[in-house]
Amino acid sequence: MTPGPGNRFVGWPYTKKTVAVMEVDQAAALALVSSGLADRLGIPLDRRIYLRGWAYAEDTWEVAARPSLGSSAALGAAASTAFERAGLGLDDMAAMDIYSCFAVAVRMACDALGLDPLDRRGLTVTGGLPYAGGPASGYVLHSTATMAGLLRDGGHGLVSGVGMHLTKHTYAVWSSEPGGTLGDGRPVHTAEPVPIVSSCAGRATVAGYTVAHERDGSPSKGLLVLDLPEGGRTHAWVLRPELMADAMERELIGERVTLTTDGKVNVAVW
Repeated sequence: MTPGPGNRFVGWPYTKKTVAVMEVDQAAALALVSSGLADRLGIPLDRRIYLRGWAYAEDTWEVAARPSLGSSAALGAAASTAFERAGLGLDDMAAMDIYSCFAVAVRMACDALGLDPLDRRGLTVTGGLPYAGGPASGYVLHSTATMAGLLRDGGHGLVSGVGMHLTKHTYAVWSSEPGGTLGDGRPVHTAEPVPIVSSCAGRATVAGYTVAHERDGSPSKGLLVLDLPEGGRTHAWVLRPELMADAMERELIGERVTLTTDGKVNVAVW
């Protein structure tokens, strides 16, 4: 698999044009006030957008410790709770912005929501993080501000946010119509971690992986998350060039590998 010109791999299978852009010069602003203050300020009713419902949930900080590497119960809980609090459902949304730092964030959200990635409404109102960009942690400010502008014509919209390595999940339902309930900021789901073994040797099974690349496009090392036969997980590097090439040419999930360790770093071969 070879990326096109000017679109080098960053961490296989992600290329530069599918990764969030942070080094951008952008600005956005929201004015969030109570209805009472909006009345006193004389803001017309048809210019107001309401937060109908929202929710927050947490996965484990360590990616390898998650119960499932390919799905997120926390993500699903945040989305379903936000809809429940809003008194609305996915079919009621006129527009959506699904957080898009990496393709996996979008895919996992679609799976959790039961949303077709090719939904006619689209999955972003800004163009997404790889294209619209987002200064540091400011992308959701931009997606929310854009959504507010769209909803002034009427309707409901969904905006999601992600923190760190898909660790924190937020979903907010915005609307031109008041209603719903906000709840509080406590997480509606907190994932239970799978034990991680820092150093081990022997056999293990690939549960997830990537191949990191240098800026010149050359692979530097493979990074594996592995299921251990006795339970729990561990990490390992892949250092041999032919094995890195193999990992990028076929599906490695489920591959049995052999680990050696120096007590600090595990190295995998197969």
